[in-house]
Amino acid sequence: MDNRQVRRRKPTQTQSPKTERVPESSKKASSVWPVIFLIAALCGFVLVVGYFNSPLRCLDITDLVHVPLEGKFEKNFLLSKGIKTDGLIGAECIEEDKDGNLYTGLSDGRILKVAKLHNHIGEGDIEEISKGVFPGIDKTSNDLAHGRPLGFRIRNGVMYVMDAMYGFYTIDLNSKTFEHLVAPHDTNPPMKFPNDLDITSDGRIVYFTDTSSKHPITKLGYCLTEGRCTGRLFQYEFATKKLTTVVNDLCFANGVQLTSDGSTVLVAETTRMRVRYFDVKTWSIKHVVHLPMMVDNVRMSKRGTFWVAGANVPGTLTKYMFRMPMLRQALAGLLTYDQLVESTLYFAKTEHGIAVELNESGEVLRVLQDPHGNLTFALSQLTELSDGRVALGSYFTSMSIGDAL
Repeated sequence: MDNRQVRRRKPTQTQSPKTERVPESSKKASSVWPVIFLIAALCGFVLVVGYFNSPLRCLDITDLVHVPLEGKFEKNFLLSKGIKTDGLIGAECIEEDKDGNLYTGLSDGRILKVAKLHNHIGEGDIEEISKGVFPGIDKTSNDLAHGRPLGFRIRNGVMYVMDAMYGFYTIDLNSKTFEHLVAPHDTNPPMKFPNDLDITSDGRIVYFTDTSSKHPITKLGYCLTEGRCTGRLFQYEFATKKLTTVVNDLCFANGVQLTSDGSTVLVAETTRMRVRYFDVKTWSIKHVVHLPMMVDNVRMSKRGTFWVAGANVPGTLTKYMFRMPMLRQALAGLLTYDQLVESTLYFAKTEHGIAVELNESGEVLRVLQDPHGNLTFALSQLTELSDGRVALGSYFTSMSIGDAL
């Protein structure tokens, strides 16, 4: 090999490995994950603190049947026309006497009489029947200085009242005389949330509900959030003053209504959105009717059927929350009571009022709705009036008079 060939050869160059450049998007993604993890851990810690500090022990609500707004329950506006009244705030229950006068109880504890005006029911002068303050009488809570009349019936000039603070009493509508019959601590455990009542046709027995044996009406939001069934139905005999618990474990026991023959009593259970029919001899369940709203009061029509009124049609998020007891419990530990109630009402569609007519077999006959709250808000009761119209109660706002059905 000559020198020329040697000179032509070039020494082999060692190539250094190429360094791959990491895309900027990957760098950003990898830097975001620790932040996400930190936020998730912080949220989890806050929820755990709320869970263990919660005043509630929430229940997974597995027995709630959701009824869609379709078929017989398809949205309509049959309950959207009528007259609104002013100033009667919290007129949950409304009764008419034989002379066409209306009676209702308000959030401030008062019981009022609304007279006729030129034969127009519910449009005349207002008379105060009771201030709803009874000094020295046992109450379910000291949060209010007055009562909260929720359900009542009128028989022979006497008003029978179920008051969420004072329990069961009567008022003579002529003399305005008050008589206390059942105090909250007359039951074991004591009543926390007396609600509604009905009286047998012979006047011998009254059936009434206690919504909860744990939370008073001033903590109503806790009853809704917790989901536990501590409500009861009682039987009280006027002659002997005997008080008997006939049904336990009701889920937010609310409205009460006897059938025309007195053989069956209907009980509305608000947090399960249903009405159950109980045989008064055996206390076995005869029928169960599931409805699309949170049911409130039940009243008999002139045809012997039953009007079940209510509002709070649950949306998708609310339906999920029913099955998430740990989250509900954590929120109850993190929010103030007022904040909890406000958040519950925000998703509950309180403006959507629904009244359902049922027969004695639990069949749905008619459905009347006010989807946008044009006439009603937080609908609690529908009472048929002697002039063909209907009185519509509300647990938040004033009562309304709906057009003839």
